[in-house]
Amino acid sequence: MIDLSQLPAPRIVEVLDYETIRQRMLEKLEQLLPGWTAADLEADPAVKILEVAAWRELLLRQRVNEAAKAVMLAFAAGSDLDQLAAWPGVKRLPGAAATFPCSVALTAALSSPVTVPAGWAVRDASGGYEARLMENLSIRAGQTAAPGTMEVVRPLGAAANGLNAGQWLPVQPLPFVGRVEQTGEASGGSDEESDAALRARAQLAPESWSTAGPAESYRYWATSADARIADAAVSSPSPGDVRIVVLSAEDGGAADDAMLERVRQAVNDEKRRPLTDHVSVVGAAIVGYDVEAHLEIPAGVSAAPVIAEATRRLEACAAAARRIGGVAARSALIAAAHAPGVRRVTLVSPPSDVAASNLEAPLARGVSVTYEAVE
Repeated sequence: MIDLSQLPAPRIVEVLDYETIRQRMLEKLEQLLPGWTAADLEADPAVKILEVAAWRELLLRQRVNEAAKAVMLAFAAGSDLDQLAAWPGVKRLPGAAATFPCSVALTAALSSPVTVPAGWAVRDASGGYEARLMENLSIRAGQTAAPGTMEVVRPLGAAANGLNAGQWLPVQPLPFVGRVEQTGEASGGSDEESDAALRARAQLAPESWSTAGPAESYRYWATSADARIADAAVSSPSPGDVRIVVLSAEDGGAADDAMLERVRQAVNDEKRRPLTDHVSVVGAAIVGYDVEAHLEIPAGVSAAPVIAEATRRLEACAAAARRIGGVAARSALIAAAHAPGVRRVTLVSPPSDVAASNLEAPLARGVSVTYEAVE
């Protein structure tokens, strides 16, 4: 996939400068009025009028720049990006639904098993919250309850995190099913998909049109399953077997059960998965490391802004390496720590490059920067 950030800047987007526009207007006025000599007098009425005109031209040409960028995938944002992504059939993902563990109980033990279907909906006593069962739940013969997982569909996303309604009521009652009890707080809800994630999926979307099961097609459907997914990698360890590794964008990087289940459902759809493929979905193993850098800063230079910039750059470098199979290279971290004002960098940690396999992802646990003033 083409890295859009590495493409040359589009020629249609101009570099604008107010002073240049103003000067050209003054020169044109001097041509039209040979006897006018007040170009250097800022208080002259003609100069003031041209300054207003130059400012208005600057705004207009900047608007042209913004309109041109709004139709380019690399630069479009917000609703402009939504419109561009719609062309290959990609829609911004809503926030991932929060999930919570529950216990589904029968009114009495039965002599045969009872199956509660996936999608069965429940709501709290106030009617303000609604959830649905993620997977089929089977209560064995002779038992009165079984554990399951519900996902909150109202409200959707991060707003449901922390919810604990206790008892839930069926929207459509089922025979013999008596009650649903929440056994833990709801978690895992997220905000809607970011521009960066939507842009990457829109670029990847044409791969999904293939019916032969290429890796990038599986990757598109995997990343479309949950707005919290930061990366997905696809491999085939043996003929007919497909393995999808998922990395979460949330703190810690570990994919939870709800995320993995959504990916399984997305990639195993009969219209997406070739009949002969057997697909497994696993979470990426996290390779944690600490970033610790010691800076030498010349005496007399204010250390606080230098340290802040070095820390920001180190965090950005670590974030760029946070992907499946990524490498947190010492050389890249040292280069990142060389912010303006730094004379020398000693990278204390990691002691060597952190190289992840195709089942792993490197994750910086924290960034620490110390310094000493040197002559």
